[in-house]
Amino acid sequence: MPFAPVAVFGAMANTVADLDVGVFLPLLKLICAMYAAVAFLILSVLVPIALYARLPIGRFLRAVAEPVAIAFATASSEATLPLAMEKMSTLGVEEETTSFVLVTGSGFTIQVCSLLRGVFTHSGDVRIDLRIIGFDTLKASLG
Repeated sequence: MPFAPVAVFGAMANTVADLDVGVFLPLLKLICAMYAAVAFLILSVLVPIALYARLPIGRFLRAVAEPVAIAFATASSEATLPLAMEKMSTLGVEEETTSFVLVTGSGFTIQVCSLLRGVFTHSGDVRIDLRIIGFDTLKASLG
C-alpha cells in the first residue's frame, strides 16, 4: 500500500506520454461540473433551509469542523459517527433524531458514491449497460 501513489503516478505518466495531457480534459470538466453542482446545492437549497430554520450557521460549522476533518482524513464518514452524534447533541438536536438521521444519511451516502463510481467508470462507453452499473454499485457497496 505505501507504493500505491508511486504506481498511480507511473500509470498517469505512461498515459500522458502516450495520449498527451489533453486526456485529462474530460476529467477536469467532470470535476468542475461536480463542484459547480455541489455549490449550487449548497447555495440554492441548504443555505435557504438553514436561514428559514434559523440555524446558527457559524455555531453549526464550528461543531461539524472536527467530524468533517476526520472524515476527510480517513476517507470514511462512518468513523466520525460517534463524534458527529456528540457534536449534534451539543447543538440541541435530540438523540433519537441524530441517531436516525446520521446513520441513515451515512448509508445513503455510501450507496450514492458507489453508484457514481459505477457511472463514472463506465461513462467512456458508448452504451451504458445499467445492469453492469447496478452490479458494480452492489459490489462496491458490499465491500
